[in-house]
Parts: sequence; structure tokens; C-alpha cells
Amino acid sequence: MLQFGSIMMVFEGIDTYSTIKLNTHEILKTKNAFVEYGISVKTHLKIGQNLLEVEIKPTKTFDDIGQSRDRMPFAYAHTRKAGYQYSWDWAPFMNTLGIWKDVYLEFFDQVKIDYVWIQL
Repeated sequence: MLQFGSIMMVFEGIDTYSTIKLNTHEILKTKNAFVEYGISVKTHLKIGQNLLEVEIKPTKTFDDIGQSRDRMPFAYAHTRKAGYQYSWDWAPFMNTLGIWKDVYLEFFDQVKIDYVWIQL
């Protein structure tokens, strides 16, 4: 993918299910605590103040929905986050949520090649 003069918003770590809006426009939904998310925001930014809204949802609802569709030994198996947060023999139940790494904007004035595929 080529990007010319783009602006990317990067969430290095967000735990786990969220809806992210920029100036009332939904720009991203997350569902995995183990990945970094990046989204182009050039068309949604405006000169002056901008409003970033991050609504983070507890995992229980999503675990229950997944369990009702596809029964697993543990309901949390449907959610991509650290399993020990659901209580193991050495850990209490501390199911976290939130932004746990940096959030920032990346500006690209030049062409950026994100992916190259060569077929022989």
C-alpha cells in the first residue's frame, strides 16, 4: 500500500475491545490486546481542536457471546488478551482494560511502502 502525505494514528497497545472516534467519526474498532493498530486519519483531522473519543468495553460481554456460539472450556478463550487476567492458580481475577501503551500520530511526507509481495 502506498501512502502519500498521510497521517496515521497509532495505538501501540489497547486492551481489548474498543470503539475509537475522531471528531465524531468512527475510525477504528479494536478486539485484540496483542497487536498495534494504525489508522489513517488525514481526512478526519481539522485545523484547531480535535476530539478523540475512546470507548473501551469490558470483555465479559464478548466472552459470553463467543461462548454461546462456540463452547470452549473457558469463556475467555474467545478474547485475545492475557489469560492469567481471568484468574489462574497463581493469580487473582484482575481483568484489565484500557490504553496501556503509547498513542501518537505519524506523519509521512514521502511515499511509504507498507507491503511488498514478489511472485516468481
